[in-house]
Amino acid sequence: MSIPFQLTLTQDKLIDLLMHAATREDIAQLDNKIDSKSDQFENKFTQIDNRFTHIENRFTQIENRFTQLENKLIQLDNKLDTKFEIARKETREGLLRLDAKYTHLMFFMVASIFMPVIVPVVTHFIK
Repeated sequence: MSIPFQLTLTQDKLIDLLMHAATREDIAQLDNKIDSKSDQFENKFTQIDNRFTHIENRFTQIENRFTQLENKLIQLDNKLDTKFEIARKETREGLLRLDAKYTHLMFFMVASIFMPVIVPVVTHFIK
């Protein structure tokens, strides 16, 4: 013989039953798993942070090398400017000396060409 009965569970009673079903050991295991995963995430983030720090250091080294190269280029540019200025000055002085020399020679050439013509003409009018 079976006796019919009806079982009614309210939401509060269901929560109470579920809470009692989960043992403290299960909760402790779950807590340990969460702590372990948290530590793994923290380690991964530390590794990523270390990699970013390494990359930042490499960029700093590269920037320093570019600065050194820029300084060397500026020094070379200044040296070239100085050498070109000296070469330009020497060339100008050489051209001025050549100009003076050839002006003097041209004067004597013109004088030697026109003297034979001018002397008879001037002596003709002086008499």
